[in-house]
Amino acid sequence: MPGKHQYFALLLKVINYFAFYIIWVGCLYAALHQLSFLFFLIVCAYLVLHLTFVSERSLAELFLIASIMLIGTANDILLTELHVVQYTDALPIGVSWWMLGIWACFGSTYWHAFSWLESRLTLSVLLGALVVPFCYLWGIEAKTVTFLRDESSALVLIGILWAIVLPITFIISHAIKRHAV
Repeated sequence: MPGKHQYFALLLKVINYFAFYIIWVGCLYAALHQLSFLFFLIVCAYLVLHLTFVSERSLAELFLIASIMLIGTANDILLTELHVVQYTDALPIGVSWWMLGIWACFGSTYWHAFSWLESRLTLSVLLGALVVPFCYLWGIEAKTVTFLRDESSALVLIGILWAIVLPITFIISHAIKRHAV
């Protein structure tokens, strides 16, 4: 029979998942209302709370979050440079504050809500190829992202890129966790 600690750990994973989802939707809303930087500050406050009250290895997880944010941002810059997508209220680097917030919060899910993916790299390839493109479609629907190519080729390019990158991020996550003190 599971103990209190196991229930609490599961509750934290559920909260982590819903916090990510709420922040994801909030970032889209902020982008629509030119509040991206303000919402990015809210994301930073959430991450401070997360690292303070949820994380067991705060410094290592902060490094993981920063790594995922950089990788996600690099992918989005690549997609803008390849003229696949364009973001509303983009910074000079091609992405927006709200995208930085999404990537940072996504990084906070690796050791919690999405920890089960760490040992399932094949599944992460499939999720990268099939699920991540739908996230971009939601951005299109919210009018925060524009495809600069036809929708089909943009989704295929995004899927190929993320089918490669998502499993790599879980390998990085595992390596950081293994070396964390």
